[in-house]
Amino acid sequence: MTEARKPTRDIAHLAALAAIVVVGAIVRVLLVNEPMRYDESYTFVTYATHPASFITTTYDFPNNHILHTLAVHYAWRVLGNHVWVVRLPALLAGIALIPATYLAGRALYGRAAALWAAALAAGFATLIDFSVDARGYTMGITLALLALWLAAGLLDGGRPWRWPAFAVCCALAVYTVPTIAYAIATVAAWTAAVALVRRDLTTLVRLAVALALAAGLDVALYSGVLGQAGWTASRPLHDSVGAATGLARVVWTDWNRTAPWPVEWLVIGGFVASLVFHRRLARHPVPLVVPAAAVILAVLVFTPAARLPRAWLWLLPLYLMHAGAGLAFAVERATIRLPRAAPASGLLAAAGVAIVLAANMMDTRQHGSTLPPVSDNQLVAFLKRDVGPGQVVLLNGHVGVACWYYFQRYRYTPPGLPPRHARVTALLVVPRALGRRGVGLTVGAAGWRVRPGAPPVRLVKRFDYVDAWRARIE
Repeated sequence: MTEARKPTRDIAHLAALAAIVVVGAIVRVLLVNEPMRYDESYTFVTYATHPASFITTTYDFPNNHILHTLAVHYAWRVLGNHVWVVRLPALLAGIALIPATYLAGRALYGRAAALWAAALAAGFATLIDFSVDARGYTMGITLALLALWLAAGLLDGGRPWRWPAFAVCCALAVYTVPTIAYAIATVAAWTAAVALVRRDLTTLVRLAVALALAAGLDVALYSGVLGQAGWTASRPLHDSVGAATGLARVVWTDWNRTAPWPVEWLVIGGFVASLVFHRRLARHPVPLVVPAAAVILAVLVFTPAARLPRAWLWLLPLYLMHAGAGLAFAVERATIRLPRAAPASGLLAAAGVAIVLAANMMDTRQHGSTLPPVSDNQLVAFLKRDVGPGQVVLLNGHVGVACWYYFQRYRYTPPGLPPRHARVTALLVVPRALGRRGVGLTVGAAGWRVRPGAPPVRLVKRFDYVDAWRARIE
């Protein structure tokens, strides 16, 4: 490559990266006002609206992702009570996750692979879902990716300031979401494995000191909540191979739920290629997937592993980095006889994949996710207008909690069931996925029944994610 062409190619590469980040940011911003979900509404009302002293000393349930909850609290105090404000910390972290994936991918595989990894991170549905969900996952994962980037630089002789920065990233990642400790363990195991292969005892010692510092910081940060019920509130995964494979199936389906058929298989092929050609593609001797697999196995065997798919979201950017390396290699091989067109082809292909994934996400929105919204931004206005005198409102359990946010924001309490059974007309709100069946389930869960011989249950209003039905119950 001539000296004249290098700056031009650098500018083109940075322009492609900027375009990918912008595409990822746009799709996230367009979805940030989606209706509330169960967990984020519960977390906001139960924790984020309380003083900081309460947030940092209360862990009665795992929903309180303390560092993220503090960020939501101060965003709400400064910017007001709006859906987008509640999600702003997760949104900003979700956008930052794209360049963080690029930085880590570049440190492990080079800039072409990093661009592909960033493109996939910009458009993969689950990462978008949690960028517009007021929980701490994107914040914790972004911090873990920064820790990986710092660790890779330290293995290559980076400046000493990276060690305290690495320790702080590790500590804050775990303080955001405790299960991000799995990601930090993977980063630490990978760093140690590379240092061992290279017989770099100095790095091993420094790594141990940095991890001890991170652990000490977390003990200090969590000191106000140690021993509280939230640490044991999550139900463990059943101790069986079937339970683990079932969880893996759900996780895999959720990761790929909006990836069109060719993209899903191209990503799989890129991942496999990154393992087959690891020595040619990677800057370090140990594939990242090896310590990740060891951590997964250790978690499943020795701990009451989290059964929720979102507890394993940290694995997705690692998978996409591997896939990015394989895809970059495939483009390079496919254009080997077109040396002038090769760089532009890779840039355009990566940006194109990001656009396709983002467009597909906008087309399907959040239907089919494991965490779809179960409310509607206009539901309170609808209830105020459509619930007549003497009528009651009955909300499906998940819908009811998701609506806590709206009831608090608009200072509205819907008319509930009377203390004794009587013949009343009820307006029921149930998830769209349940359909008419949800009416019977919701009425039965409240200990009532649809009145026999009454006019049939009638659909009153169809929202994006929930339906409102009118029924006579007793």
